Amino acid sequence: MRETLLSILVLGVAACGGGGAKYHVNDNSLATASVQEKQGVLAAQQEKEVAKTEQQKAEADLKNIENEVDVADNDYKTAKLQLDTAKLQAKTAEQANDVNRKNQATHDVRVAELGVKSADAKVDWLNKKRKWIKAQRDAADDHFAAADSRYELEKAKLAQQKGIKPSDDFNVMNFETDNLKKQQKYSEARMDSDKMQADVDRLERDWHAQQAAFENSKASR
Repeated sequence: MRETLLSILVLGVAACGGGGAKYHVNDNSLATASVQEKQGVLAAQQEKEVAKTEQQKAEADLKNIENEVDVADNDYKTAKLQLDTAKLQAKTAEQANDVNRKNQATHDVRVAELGVKSADAKVDWLNKKRKWIKAQRDAADDHFAAADSRYELEKAKLAQQKGIKPSDDFNVMNFETDNLKKQQKYSEARMDSDKMQADVDRLERDWHAQQAAFENSKASR
């Protein structure tokens, strides 16, 4: 969707929230430019739309992972309760000196312990994944800011090319400096997010291994 609100913003007005471009060119000042001349502007506008989609996806992913973490926390508490129950039953069997009950109770405790380890591993994995998704959301925000700044820079370059001066203090260098800063910030945020993925994948593998051991122990009853 075209960013129609940008048409009312003028050069030198700071962006209203969201970390967008610091400088703006009034779209009306470029009304005489042809579509061909606006190719750079249109490409930058398309990047903004992509970045906005990234923001929306990151927010949706964050809501989903918050729910998954809550469920995993409850599952861990349940697993701990099952372990406590198994230990009490094992103590009762020990006091009764019932060999069959003792053997079963010992097995149940071992299964419950593996259940706790699996549940704990899942919580660790999902908590790390939540941090990763938050980093992705931050990167998406920085991408949008960088794309918005590029969009305004392309408009400023076009204005300069056509000999248009949107305001008395118009200076393309201001747009270039702002865009460079925002592009660097986005690049750093993206790298930080990418670095976290390896740990997320490792913790997921650890959980799958723990879960497999738990399922195998239950099947051996």
